[in-house]
Amino acid sequence: SEEESIWKFVHSALLELWFTGTELPPVNTCLEEIIATVNSDAFRPQNGDHGPNTAWLERLLDQLPEEARGRCQQYVDVLFCKLSAVENISPVHSPGAGRPSCFNDFDTRAKMLLPLLLTLKPLARKVPQYAFPHLGKIMPVLATTEVSSSHLSVLRMLQDLLCSVACCHRDLADEEARRVVLELQQAKSQRLQAKGKNQALDAKIADLGQQLARCAEPSLPLALEAALVRSFQQGAFKLADAHRWQSFEDISRTTRALCAVVRCNRTPMSVAFLFKVFSQYVSVLRSFIEAPTDERAAWIPRALCVAGNIVRYFEFESVQDVALVTEALHAKKNFLVMAVAHFPNNARESIKRATLHALGSVFVREPKLMLNRTVVKLMKDCLAPKDANGSQLQVLKNLHDHFLQEEAELVALTAAAPQQDAAVELVSDTSTSLIQQFHTLILESSLSPALKIRDQAVQLMRVILHRGLTASYLLIPYLLAQQCKTDATSNEALRVLGM
Repeated sequence: SEEESIWKFVHSALLELWFTGTELPPVNTCLEEIIATVNSDAFRPQNGDHGPNTAWLERLLDQLPEEARGRCQQYVDVLFCKLSAVENISPVHSPGAGRPSCFNDFDTRAKMLLPLLLTLKPLARKVPQYAFPHLGKIMPVLATTEVSSSHLSVLRMLQDLLCSVACCHRDLADEEARRVVLELQQAKSQRLQAKGKNQALDAKIADLGQQLARCAEPSLPLALEAALVRSFQQGAFKLADAHRWQSFEDISRTTRALCAVVRCNRTPMSVAFLFKVFSQYVSVLRSFIEAPTDERAAWIPRALCVAGNIVRYFEFESVQDVALVTEALHAKKNFLVMAVAHFPNNARESIKRATLHALGSVFVREPKLMLNRTVVKLMKDCLAPKDANGSQLQVLKNLHDHFLQEEAELVALTAAAPQQDAAVELVSDTSTSLIQQFHTLILESSLSPALKIRDQAVQLMRVILHRGLTASYLLIPYLLAQQCKTDATSNEALRVLGM
């Protein structure tokens, strides 16, 4: 398409300008250009969202050649140095004060921090290994106690940074551990078959054992881990701060960032704190079911959102402490029962929407629950055209997240163990059943007058078509109907038609 041709030209030019050119300008010069481009109006999103769009930079980084990785690391290093410099102004420039008086106002510093963080966000997501050693440099920012809009914007960026860097670092460590375990099993099998002494195999087994032990070692400095966990208890990220974190998006981001920090090391201290938080919010839900007062009802949406996100972003079974995990699994079982059996039938609109949000998180871990009769009825009612609130958008997001996650698991299972046909077939059966239940309502949602609902429905149709879950000719009339509009959704529908 014309748009794709233009992007290829821009992509080639930017790669050569910033990463692969034979005579690249100094790092600071290139970085200033990247920061200015990221924060310019040229890449604003067209789907109704506000603020700059960094998807183009992530796409550029996806195609980064191996020889340009060193330059990318230099950009990450300099960005973190600039972040640190903003919060630690040299006393040389302000003798006896530590920083100029104007810098005591966080809003002034935020104007410098936000462009840096916005540029760092896609870099940290695509090359987290370069950002991980610098995580300690965000601690001075977390020491600020203000509650201004600019401060919240900075904290949201830092939470996204933690999620990208800490989660990916842990995933890489777990992937390396699985590889070492497989090699160790093969080496031990060869050793059993070998007769007599075999020093080479013995040495290999010993070396693999040491590698496995290193994979289990804490990767995040323990002092930094403790400081970050404290920030979720009583600091800038305080999870229980209902004044600071009000929207589902903010609560979800904060909970996910906490899970990312805890997953990184899985030390008893951090795991115990996370499980304590989970149990407390499950207790709030239980107390409301026993005595549903208006005062308790105000806390239910928050409790559902936090508990659902902990289930989604933390693997309970990965904890080695039997006593800790046994109690947490019991609380998790109770939460799942309440989320499926009790709250979907609540008459309060705020609780119904929170239940949908929590179920969307739970479905990632427990996809079978999507076929529960109560859940299916709730989702169908919300997808019906007469529903004019945000519940319709949330159901579409839940289905979209489920299909994407299921596809990733399907690919991983096929690559790691093709012989596990039963597990792969089970996942496919779940999706087939969901499409049978919601196919017509998804298509009708694409005709909604609300831009965000149409956009989410078209994105969902793209995944459905890519997965081959339905015949393409059934989607074509609804995708063609999008061409009557002149917005980002019509462009996305056109791309789906070209698949």
